[in-house]
Amino acid sequence: MNATELRSFRKAKKMTQAELAKFLKTKTRTVVAWENEQNKIPQWVASTIEGEGLRLNPNLSLEVFMRAQEKASAKGMTVNEWIDDVITKAALLVGLAAIVYAML
Repeated sequence: MNATELRSFRKAKKMTQAELAKFLKTKTRTVVAWENEQNKIPQWVASTIEGEGLRLNPNLSLEVFMRAQEKASAKGMTVNEWIDDVITKAALLVGLAAIVYAML
């Protein structure tokens, strides 16, 4: 993978350099250096984003990640903040459901 391919991939996925850096668990300045051809892009980067496509984990597809990113952005949150918020709300609903079930 070269700098142009990395930049094109990132832009096609509507990710900022900071978002790509966070996903790759590196620094934004590292992504900038890769895109500006100041540093060689390691093979693990290409392996991570090529093949089956960008994955956050084995069970989360790029499509799901991008939908989560859109929803998070609409609320002014990061994806992780949005996921934490969804999990918190889901836990509250489960708790309410348990209370209702106990009342039956």
